[in-house]
Order: sequence, then C-alpha cells, then structure tokens
Amino acid sequence: MIYVFVFQGEFGFELLNWQGVVRKFATTIALEDKIICCSRANLYLLYETADEFVDISEVPLFKQSRASAYWGIFSPAELPRYRLIGQFKEKSLKLLLRHQLKQFIWKNSQILQGNLNQPVRFILSARPTRINGCLFGWSRNDGVMDIYDLLDVENNLYRKIEPDLSWRLVIEERLKFSLDEPFLLIQTRKRDTSTKQPSPDLLETESLIEHLSRQVKIVLLSFDTGRWLDSHSDFPEKNIGYHYRCTSFPEQACLIYHARHCLFLTEGDFGSHIYVPPMMGKDVTVVAPRSIFQLESTPIDFWNQKVFTCGGQVVAAIAESVLSSDESLNQFSSHLLSKYFEQNRFVQHH
Repeated sequence: MIYVFVFQGEFGFELLNWQGVVRKFATTIALEDKIICCSRANLYLLYETADEFVDISEVPLFKQSRASAYWGIFSPAELPRYRLIGQFKEKSLKLLLRHQLKQFIWKNSQILQGNLNQPVRFILSARPTRINGCLFGWSRNDGVMDIYDLLDVENNLYRKIEPDLSWRLVIEERLKFSLDEPFLLIQTRKRDTSTKQPSPDLLETESLIEHLSRQVKIVLLSFDTGRWLDSHSDFPEKNIGYHYRCTSFPEQACLIYHARHCLFLTEGDFGSHIYVPPMMGKDVTVVAPRSIFQLESTPIDFWNQKVFTCGGQVVAAIAESVLSSDESLNQFSSHLLSKYFEQNRFVQHH
C-alpha cells in the first residue's frame, strides 16, 4: 500500500498535530508499504519517515487558498463564508483544490509514477481520518482548540527536528560571515492589518533591535510564503544587523541550528514560527504584547511540559515590560546575552 498524506492548513497545526501523527503511523505499517508526504515550503525535514516528499506550494488553488487549521479555504477570516462567495462556491473551490492537489501529486511523485499498479490511499488534512489507531485532522471533540491545551499528545510521536546543513554554504555566502560566529537570530510575525486577529495590540520593537545590534551580531530573518493572508516576517531596510530573506523551511532551520539564541517577536497572535526552535532542541525568547500571552491559544506551560521535550523551551517576555524604559531594555538584553552567550558583548562589524 502507498499512503499519501496531504497537509493543506496552518503551519502550527502541521507541526503540533500532523507530522507527529504521520511519524506514529509509520510505526504501524508493513516494511513494503510506502509513505509520501505532501506539504509546502519544502518541509521535508518534518517527515524523516517518508519515502518521498512532494512540495505542493505552487499548486494554483492551494496558493490562492487561506490556511485555516487543517483546511485551505477561500474566504477571509473576518467574514462568514456566505457573505463573500457563498457556501456552494466555497465547497466547489475546495473540491477543485482537492482535484488539483491529487493531479499534481500523481504527476510529480516518482513513487506513484513507478508503482502504477500498487494500491494508493490519500489522507488529506481537510478530512478527519482514523487509520491504524491514529487520528489525522480535525478532532470532533474540539475543532478549534485541539493543538492548544486540549492537544492529544498521545496521538503524536514527536522527535527533534534535524536541520539540513547543506544549506550552510548558501547562507554564509549571502550573509558574508561564518555561521560559527556567535549571532542572535531575530524573526517576527505580522499579518495584514485588515485581517481580524485575536490581539489588536501592535509591537514596536525598533528600539529593542537597535539596542541589541550594538552589543551582539544579529540576523534579521524575513519570509513571505506567498500564500493568501499568510503571516510574514519583515524588517525595515536599515543598516542594522544582517538581513536574510528566507525562501524555505530548511534555510530557517539551518539558521536556528547555528544561532547562539533565537529571539522571536509576534503580534496579533502567538505565531507558529515560535514552535520551531523548541522542536529543534533550542530555547526561544518570545517578545509579545501582554494580551497575546493571555490568549487561550497560548498555553506555553502545557507545550513546554508536554510537547517541547527535545531540550528547548519557550521563554516569555512581555513587551510592555521589556520596552517600558531604557533601564528595562538594558536589564532584558543583559540577561539575554549573559544567559545564552559566553560573553556579554560581541562587537558587530557591518
């Protein structure tokens, strides 16, 4: 049997309640069975048990859809679907998306092309599927909160995500320094302000970044998936730090692996980019407005105890406290550098 797993939704759901389920499922099948995993942004690092990875990022309707939990949908988050395009058209587009995905995977999978007579089963994240004791997709017990404090950890088999270090030379060529040098990796999370988000509070971190850049080498990681209404990371083009525009997950993972520490910023919601360092065994300090840490979708203690068990943890820092005064900013940066860097200061030449 060839099992084809297709993930259509949000990155956070894929990290916390999909790739771990695939890994657990892989322990239940026969040696002659095959697993093909399909997702975006070259996320092959999540699927070491797969026999093949197919990147579906460029499937036209997939790119035009909006990631929502386990689904790709076609109406903005703040509008009921019937008000924009109607339930019938939404359903039709989802069916067409499913067709495009299957057609693309059949065409681009070497395993499928080489085993045309083998039975094939597609497991799509948009459809709840229970197979070999593993539940894929939406849990009927709680369709919204099931990667948060109601996450069924026993349904997953987590492991430390290992980087693809072949990206190192490419990254060093662009940054113009060796990744052996100590540096602080900074990434943010923003979304179009016209999109309704759980927290209305914005994050002004220019003073924090400038302050840190005077004490340590910093890399400012930007990304944009190109998918409709996805969150993104960007920084003003100033002569502060080393700017790196990331085009894939392997690049991000390589930078996280080599960074002395990760400082991730987020506004609007608790961004799923924050999950990556702990799942790679590294701490991440998160600066966010107080309102974000108060959301039900931010159960940091639960995740640190039950999910992030590979050596890394989420360390919360409330923005209103960190940025309240020069003294607070100094205390925050001194603590960060003394804890994660061998020296308190590395002079940055840029």
